[in-house]
Amino acid sequence: MAADLEGPSYGSLKDDIPAPTAYRWDGVYIGGHLGWASVRPKGGFDCDSIRRLTKKDGEPYSDDLRRVCGDELKGGEIIDGPHNGQPVDYFELDGDYVGILGTTASGTESSFMGGLQIGLMKQSGSLVYGLEAGWSWFGDTKSTIGADFDYFDDRLGEGELSDHRGSGTVTISNELDWLATFLAKLGTVMSSDGRLIGYVTGGAAIAQVSNSIVADFEGSSCSGCSLGPSRSGTFYQFGGAIGAGLEYALTENFTVGAEYLYVGLSGKEVNSVTFHGREGRSFSIREETGFDDIHTIKVKANFKFGG
Repeated sequence: MAADLEGPSYGSLKDDIPAPTAYRWDGVYIGGHLGWASVRPKGGFDCDSIRRLTKKDGEPYSDDLRRVCGDELKGGEIIDGPHNGQPVDYFELDGDYVGILGTTASGTESSFMGGLQIGLMKQSGSLVYGLEAGWSWFGDTKSTIGADFDYFDDRLGEGELSDHRGSGTVTISNELDWLATFLAKLGTVMSSDGRLIGYVTGGAAIAQVSNSIVADFEGSSCSGCSLGPSRSGTFYQFGGAIGAGLEYALTENFTVGAEYLYVGLSGKEVNSVTFHGREGRSFSIREETGFDDIHTIKVKANFKFGG
């Protein structure tokens, strides 16, 4: 009878009350990220350029840093030339002499990074999975190694070099330009409302590296002597990536998250700079360039289409 009375209707106590709907991660998304990257160059920041001095026949000298040229390395003083009186290591080059003045090494092993990502997510129960492609650019991640030497064509006595013919300088630099990753993601819902997930990720990676060599020899009394060539270019390294992260849905379409990713790269660029001295005498400075390991920590924001 009460239901038949005129007036506003408030429904029946027997009517179903809609249950709250849990968030779902299905859909395509696009977004951006910012973070920090730490890298390890191949060979490290040390004296690899000098350790890899090679003889004319291509055989390497000793890997011992202080005994660059194996048993042929000697210690002495330059008594003629711009480094008069300074101790120097040197080796014999078919009757001429090359004095190793030392090496320089510098670099930036970490920097800010930023980039974009696009992906697809699917959800089955509490299981969440998908694919993601990402591109990251780096602020200033590079390594530089330099080598200096003097060239002589006479020795007055044991450990005494003279008739200085010129000086050579080699600088080899490489910089990490960008990193692309192609990842699979597998995670699980970690909250009752479905808005928080944790996941692991892994896949393939490719990096572009810029490389430059600056080589110069100055010696007016050494006709035909040269060092080089100087050059620059880019090359690519390939590898794999693995990591983990958390992601939270702020709204139906906007999500934020944090992710750690390790990238291991293979491949390298072998650079060779050759010094040509008197009467066909020569030696080469060789250096492997590239990067081995990359560690990244980044925050991500995505806009999701669909659901």
